[in-house]
Amino acid sequence: MKIKFEKYGIRTRILILFTALVIIPFFILIIVVFSVFQQYARKSYGDSMVDTLTAVTTQVKASMEKYEESTMSFYYNGGVEKLSGAISQTDKKAIEDNLSAICYSYNGIMSSYLVSAGRVYHSYQTYSNLLEEMEQYQSKIIKDGGSCSWYPTSRLFGKANTNHYVMARSLNSSTKKNVGILYLVVNDKMIADALKQLNMEDSVKYLVDKDGMILYSSDTSRFGKKFDTKQLIQEEVSGYRIGKIGGQETLIASYHLFETDWYFISTIREMDMMKLISPLQRSYVYISIVYFLFLFIMLLTLQKYVFRPLGVLKSSMDQFALGNLNIQMPDIAIGELSSLSKHFNNMTSKIKNLMVKNENEVREKNNFKMQSLVAQLTPHFIYNSLNTIRWIAVINKQDNIQKLTDSLIQILMNAAKVDDLNYTIADELELIKSYAVIQKARFMNFDLEIETEEAVLHYKIHKFLIQPIVENAIIHGLGRGSSIHGMIRIRIWAGEELKIVVEDNGVGMNVKEWRDSNKKTKNHTNIGLKNIEQIITLEYGEKYGIQVNSTIGQGTIVEYTLPIIRR
Repeated sequence: MKIKFEKYGIRTRILILFTALVIIPFFILIIVVFSVFQQYARKSYGDSMVDTLTAVTTQVKASMEKYEESTMSFYYNGGVEKLSGAISQTDKKAIEDNLSAICYSYNGIMSSYLVSAGRVYHSYQTYSNLLEEMEQYQSKIIKDGGSCSWYPTSRLFGKANTNHYVMARSLNSSTKKNVGILYLVVNDKMIADALKQLNMEDSVKYLVDKDGMILYSSDTSRFGKKFDTKQLIQEEVSGYRIGKIGGQETLIASYHLFETDWYFISTIREMDMMKLISPLQRSYVYISIVYFLFLFIMLLTLQKYVFRPLGVLKSSMDQFALGNLNIQMPDIAIGELSSLSKHFNNMTSKIKNLMVKNENEVREKNNFKMQSLVAQLTPHFIYNSLNTIRWIAVINKQDNIQKLTDSLIQILMNAAKVDDLNYTIADELELIKSYAVIQKARFMNFDLEIETEEAVLHYKIHKFLIQPIVENAIIHGLGRGSSIHGMIRIRIWAGEELKIVVEDNGVGMNVKEWRDSNKKTKNHTNIGLKNIEQIITLEYGEKYGIQVNSTIGQGTIVEYTLPIIRR
């Protein structure tokens, strides 16, 4: 990670650090604070809704207990005992009066029914199918042994928006159980009045049974529908949670109505609940706008006074590194960067002058040295060639003098070429072949083999770069004719670099002693090899040169490593 980061420029680094240490933490802080307030809003709403549902449940339970208590009048006035025996007209009138008194005493009771020994006593409004629908619950009502049970009329009649409830109770005399069943039909006023306490804006209130059937809702369009009870109700548990209704996140609070299978539910969509913190959201937006405005101004300032001057300085330095010695940085910075630009301009001017001066000096030195080195090689070669011809003429007096003379002419013409820049390996090999003709006529103890690729013949090479090594092989390696069956091989090939190998099977030499010796030998071999090394270094650079490997009695191998320069 550190290596990847270090490859970026200072502008990119500052922007990355600025983003990582300023912008991202700001957004994280905003998200964290908003999340905290969101959780706080949820908790406040949830706790408030649960507390209100608790109060609603208590109020509804009190109303239910009031209606349940009204049925005790049958015990107080002896009506239950009358049901145990024969019923006279007077008893019937008393029972019906008692039912009327119950309905009259409590506004919420719409009707009352008493079923005993196959007789039905009734008061107030008539519900013709009430007893028929309640038959399915008779066994449970009797089993409850006198406890009150509540049933919603929406189930009984299958009608939407029928907000009435039936309270049923088995009556037991002192001598007999279940002498009759009492039914009270109660309107939804006790539910509606209680739920009005939940006056929280945008919330919806429900009364549902354990199967999720909506018994009451402040949203009338929800009557007769069902909720997913696993999502809305946690059995025997009262509290709040976040769920989804209609695909939207919703806060759901529930409370179990005592001794019934009913639940009070209050829901509010989270988007409506978040209206509570909408002023805070607007504050965050305003703060963020101001914050980023200041950040933008700061970035513009950095761009003008830091990034741009640094970019110009970098560009100027890059151009200077590429060889533009005339580059000068404009004065666009202030403070330390302005001073830095002035120092850069002074530095480039001085370096330019020094480089121009140094280049002139090096050029003069190299030209002089090259001329001196070549001058050492050429006279020596001409001397040996003329000396050979002289001895051939004196001793042999043969016609091959013409051949030798032709070879010498070719050598002199090659040496006198002015176009050294286009001198090729083919030219150097022609020189060596002519030279070998002359030396073989003199010593007659060696053969010359040349192996090369056609393509490399056109590569450029410095003049007289291979010939001195061939000369050393003839004069010293093969001992001026003292060795027999001498062989000199020249191999040239090209890979990533140009390779030239000159190999002989002569007497060899001690390479270490040759390297350590700076003295001129009798036959100037040391000067020839070292001149070649100096020419290669001056012409091509320190990367290139020759490598000499020799074993006494087995011969010498000289390997060149040169750059490939096509003509």
